[in-house]
Amino acid sequence: MHYCQMLHAFKRSRRGRHAHTNHQRTLINPHTPPTLDRYLQLWLFDPAGFTSPARRDPFAGWELTDIRALALDPDPQIRIAATASRWNWDVRVQAVLSTDPNQRVVLALLDQVDPDIGVCQLIIAGPHIAARCELARRNLNADLLELLASDGDPQVRSTAEQTIIRQSTLRTGPR
Repeated sequence: MHYCQMLHAFKRSRRGRHAHTNHQRTLINPHTPPTLDRYLQLWLFDPAGFTSPARRDPFAGWELTDIRALALDPDPQIRIAATASRWNWDVRVQAVLSTDPNQRVVLALLDQVDPDIGVCQLIIAGPHIAARCELARRNLNADLLELLASDGDPQVRSTAEQTIIRQSTLRTGPR
């Protein structure tokens, strides 16, 4: 069923058979591009289909002190699970996980949270190239990107330079 038909059926069911007026037709233009049509369709009929579901907290009901202890656990799978905790916003938890010797833990942290500036500096000073590349792709402040642009690894340097160029283009517009 086309979205206009769905909208018409929806309005009839909500407002009676003859409630469809011209001002209601302007809600969705049949000549809009398909991407906009899909966007409007999702918002009008199922907002939950447009937004992603919340991530499941593997340690729901646990306290901050428990998560801080799990961040130091010898098993890397436990530390990776600790990155998905609702307590991952705590700077102390982020600092412990960002200096983890296992690169997968640091990447999982970056996948779950936007780290604090101090935590970013710890990751930049750390040994994990993939984590520094992931940071270099992000919209960080200029000081952190400059640190990454002077990194010893050419891939990190190149990624940071591209991000700096992208940010300056967004600020000033294309030349």
